[in-house]
Amino acid sequence: AAITVSEAQGSIVIATESLNFGVAPGVVLHDDFDSGTPGQPLAGWDLSSSAGLLQRPSYSNEASVTGKLSGMSSFLGTNYNSSAEYKNLGGLDTIYLSYYFRADKLSGASSRNVKLARISGGHNNDTYNQSIGITSFDSNGSGALMQASKDFAESKVQTMWIGDYIGNGWHRAEYYVKLSNPAGTATGTTIGRLNSIPFANLTNVINEETGMKYHWLSMPYYVAHDAGGDYKIYYDNVVVSKNQARVELCDNDIYAECKQPVIAKLENWTAKSITLKKESITPKKPYYFIFDEKNIQLNPKGIYYCLECPSKPTPN
Repeated sequence: AAITVSEAQGSIVIATESLNFGVAPGVVLHDDFDSGTPGQPLAGWDLSSSAGLLQRPSYSNEASVTGKLSGMSSFLGTNYNSSAEYKNLGGLDTIYLSYYFRADKLSGASSRNVKLARISGGHNNDTYNQSIGITSFDSNGSGALMQASKDFAESKVQTMWIGDYIGNGWHRAEYYVKLSNPAGTATGTTIGRLNSIPFANLTNVINEETGMKYHWLSMPYYVAHDAGGDYKIYYDNVVVSKNQARVELCDNDIYAECKQPVIAKLENWTAKSITLKKESITPKKPYYFIFDEKNIQLNPKGIYYCLECPSKPTPN
């Protein structure tokens, strides 16, 4: 076989002799929230909240993609409600972000503006650095991926997709951004996918003018409550890396038919071998898919390997 999967010294090893797995992803953050305690504040995240500590984002066992817990932010009873947690990314000029989100409306009318994620050069909603975010407008069924180098009024990159997804279960958002280099030149890339469906594929664009890098991720950061209801926003399997290389776990050997594929936690990546953390492997998703740094799927069909499953049935 071109690719093999096995267990070695408490880890999962994916190996090949004939293929090239490509450049290591350079994972900066991978949080599935499964090591927390329900109801307790998120560990290792920096709070910024206009709602105060009473609505601090916390671990939740009410909904999850990875099977245990998720992060959850409540947006309750104020006109404009921000309740974000921040992670320091250390300064990146290329970035891949993947995460699952779920927006549950608890009461009232739909909010006109739910902002789910933001990557920026500045902390605490500083828009005078480049930023990228997904903004949903569920009152009219459209949303926008926005990128700005100075502020949103001077946005150099803005693209739209149509579709009302708020209040409709879990959804996966992915971004890949390569900032303009040199700054101000049409050398940038902005790619967006929602549930694996592209909604932005922009190359040779100006998406950075100041020469700054990405330093902060916030999850999630805003719900407009005026004429709208109360919300809980859940988020899970949050991954930030320097390129799109990754291993995804699925419940089907055909990737297009997978339900909620998740990125496995990485220990090591070379051109011929990938080592995964055993703790991130779930028997519910026993098929492995490898993607290289350019998001090319290296195995057309999923590779079956499950630690806690009975033997795979042999077709008659």
